[in-house]
Amino acid sequence: MTRPSRRSPRLAAARTGGRTALSLVRGVYDKAGRDEIFFLSSGITFNVTICFVPLVLLGVSALGYVVASSTEAYLSTIEMVQGLLPLSGEGVRDLLLGLVPERGRLGLVGALALVWASTRLFGSLRTVLFIVFEIDDRHRMGIVEGKIHDVKMVVVVSLFFLVSMALTALVGWVGELGLPFFGRPGDLPLWSFLAGVALTFVITLVMFYILYRYLPNRAIRRDTALTAAAVSGILFEAAKYLFVGYLARLTDTAIYGQFSTVVLLLVWVYYSSVVFILGGEIAWLIRCRQRAPAREEPRRPFRRQPPAVSPPPQP
Repeated sequence: MTRPSRRSPRLAAARTGGRTALSLVRGVYDKAGRDEIFFLSSGITFNVTICFVPLVLLGVSALGYVVASSTEAYLSTIEMVQGLLPLSGEGVRDLLLGLVPERGRLGLVGALALVWASTRLFGSLRTVLFIVFEIDDRHRMGIVEGKIHDVKMVVVVSLFFLVSMALTALVGWVGELGLPFFGRPGDLPLWSFLAGVALTFVITLVMFYILYRYLPNRAIRRDTALTAAAVSGILFEAAKYLFVGYLARLTDTAIYGQFSTVVLLLVWVYYSSVVFILGGEIAWLIRCRQRAPAREEPRRPFRRQPPAVSPPPQP
């Protein structure tokens, strides 16, 4: 069953010819309302909540094997997680550090649970991008094909996170050893801060690109995926700093008691989902503006042509 078409004049203008930034903003507003992005964001948040436990278990297992022998490298990896998730704190560090000795048992349980739970998360993300990029129904995957595709994406994303953790740990090791960066001492606080911010942004950008490019039912063009990743990366970083500033001014959390961290985590995941969808919406409209077709000539009414009469033979 296809979604009913509810095109507005402003959305049509943003698709096919509005050459101003204002027309693009109006088109994004109309398309976001037509696609019901807040409802889609709620679905993503729900699936992230279900997948959170197996993701943490598998991540702790990987961290335990990779950096169990180096506390500094482990804390550097936690700093990368803090860059992506501003709600992590000392309590989360102590919890994860205590779970490292149990990495064997937790890793097996987490891996088995992640295989099933990830199909829900990546399946929901794939459905969202199916709506955002308005992919034709002919490219819709079946249940088995979709599950296999989701498992492949889990492997790719997991490998990417392992590489990201290794790079973050490498930065921590270099800073610990005091090796120079481009002729500057490695223990400079400013340089460490800038390197951490740049590394976090690059990781976020690449992650968004992988999701936009390869997660949908058909591969999205590189320029469209890169545009969506850049927009989402910038919005994600801006939202992160705004959210951290809000938490710094939030003094009364007694209304939720000990569940305050969980509530704030869900709020952050929800806003991150909105950013993920908005990045795709903006990139899709920009792509439509670039490939707007030329105005077609009106078709003439069909008229039956008289049969061709061959000329009489010449004597």
